Amino acid sequence: MSFSIRLVNSMGEVDAEIWDALFNSGSADNPFVSHAFLKLLEDSGSVGGQSGWLPRHLLVEQEGRVLAAMPLYLKYHSYGEYIFDWSWAEAYERYGLDYYPKLVSAVPFTPVSGPRIAISAQVSEKISEEISEKVSEKVREDIQSEVFHFLSQWSHEHQCSSWHLLCHTRPLSGDSISCRITPQFHWFNRDNEGNRYSSFEHFLSRFRSSRRKTLRKERLSVTQAGIECRWLCPAQMSARDWQLMWDCYRVTYLKRSGHQGYLPWEFFAGLSDACPDNTLILQASRDGEVVASALYFKDSTHLYGRYWGALEDIPGLHFELCYYQGIEYCIANGLQVFNAGAQGEHKLTRGFEPVAVHSSHWIARAEFRDAVAGFCQQEGEMTQHYLDKAKGQLPFKNDSAG
Repeated sequence: MSFSIRLVNSMGEVDAEIWDALFNSGSADNPFVSHAFLKLLEDSGSVGGQSGWLPRHLLVEQEGRVLAAMPLYLKYHSYGEYIFDWSWAEAYERYGLDYYPKLVSAVPFTPVSGPRIAISAQVSEKISEEISEKVSEKVREDIQSEVFHFLSQWSHEHQCSSWHLLCHTRPLSGDSISCRITPQFHWFNRDNEGNRYSSFEHFLSRFRSSRRKTLRKERLSVTQAGIECRWLCPAQMSARDWQLMWDCYRVTYLKRSGHQGYLPWEFFAGLSDACPDNTLILQASRDGEVVASALYFKDSTHLYGRYWGALEDIPGLHFELCYYQGIEYCIANGLQVFNAGAQGEHKLTRGFEPVAVHSSHWIARAEFRDAVAGFCQQEGEMTQHYLDKAKGQLPFKNDSAG
C-alpha cells in the first residue's frame, strides 16, 4: 500500500470528526487528544505565535482518506513538556550545536498518557473480511514505520535535532529509538479484593493506623478553617467562576515559578464550549467567598487533576482540593483511576501508587544518539528500581497495594 504524509499548521485544517474518530475521543474518552481541546490551545494563544510551540500536526492519507494522525509541534525550548531533556540540550550547547528546534508529539502542558499516533482500524477498504484483521495489523505497522521515517527525514531537512513522543500509551520500539520511563503516582479505585471503594472511609480502612490518623487530621484542619468545597460543571459556571479559576491559577503560578502560567485567560474562557462534558471545577469557599479553585478533566474511566491555585495560604487546602476531593469524586462516580498530575512523591503516603510513563526519542546525530541511548538505559534501570522501592512506601497495611 502507498501512503502520503503531510504536516498541517493548525487543527483548523483538520476535520474534527475524522480526527476524533481516529483517536476514539469525544465526550466519553480521553479529552486531551480531542480535536476541540487541541484547537482551543491554538485559538487561545497557548500554543503558536511566540509560545515556542508551533503546530505541525501529521496526517497519513491514502487516496484522500485519512488513515492516521499525530499531534505534533515544532519546539524551540523544552518548557511545558514534563519529560525533561534539559541536560541533552546543555550537552549540545557545550559542543557548539543547536538542540532546538526539535519535533515533539505531545499534548502541551499536559503530562497525561494517551495515544500519540492514531491509526484507523479500517486501514484498507479493498481487502476481504477474511484477511482484513491480519492485513490491517501489518498495514498499521507499516504506517507507523513510515511515520517514523518521515519524522526522521523531515528533521534532517529542517535542521531539527530530534523528534520525541511523550507520554504515549504503549512503549515503542524501532531502530535508533531510545525509550524512557518517568515515574508518576496514580490513585486506583480498588480495594484488596479488587472491588471499588464504597466510601472514603472504606479507602482509609486499608491504611495503617498512623497514616489514617494523619489524613483525617489534614482533612479536619480544612474543615475547621471553615472551608466548603463544591464541584461545578461548565453548565453550572458563570463567567465569574471562570475568572476566579484563572485568578487562582496565575497567582499561584506567580508565587511558585515567577510567571503567570502557560495558559492565558482565553483558554479557561473557552473550555465551556470546547470540552463541556469533560471539564470540572472544584471551588473552595469560606464565608461565601472563593479562596481556591482546581481545574479537573474526566473521561469514562479517569479523573485528571490539572491545575490548582489559592488566593491565600490555608494549611492542608492543597491536599484537600488536589487529592482527597478527587478521590471522593472517583468513588462517588465509579471512575477507575485518578491521575493527579506529574511528580509528587508525597502522593505515596496518601495512597497514590507508582506507575511508569513512557516516552520515545530519536536523535539525528549518531554520536548523540548513542549517548542518549546509554543515558536512557541507565536512567531506566534506576527509575525501575525507584518504582519498585516506592511501592514499599505505600501506607497500606502489610505494605500491599492490593
